[in-house]
Amino acid sequence: MKKFFYSFAALAALCLGVSCEEPAPEPQDPEVSVQVSGIAGSISFTAANESKTFNVKGNYDWTIASDAPEWLTLDVASGTADQITAVTATALENEEPTGRTATITISVEGKDGGKTIPVQQAGYDGPSKDSHTAGFAFYTQDFNWIKDSWNDLWAK
Repeated sequence: MKKFFYSFAALAALCLGVSCEEPAPEPQDPEVSVQVSGIAGSISFTAANESKTFNVKGNYDWTIASDAPEWLTLDVASGTADQITAVTATALENEEPTGRTATITISVEGKDGGKTIPVQQAGYDGPSKDSHTAGFAFYTQDFNWIKDSWNDLWAK
């Protein structure tokens, strides 16, 4: 009986020891990591229509968007985790004399983190834009009356 008691006590101690261990922690998702290469932290465009290409790689699937799609477009809307994706940003011509700014945002759905890229475009600093070619004068009158009087002056 003593043997049985000691065996039972050892088994009970073993069970209590196993059940008192802390459960293993749940694995944590890694933080969002987005790397951008091919640009120096921001993008600057001249006033002319211009494109610039850069690379994006993230550890999760990601999306990319411009907050000024009327003048700053992107040829890619998303990318796959752990793959390098080339993205081309195109700024349409700025016909205004003042510069303009925008932000490109790279994000991962449902996660904090990501990256923002500031964008600047210079203002137009050329001659005034109108519908006529520089160096020409446009008149709406018919100047046929000049030839009659012109001939009279030179005929004398």
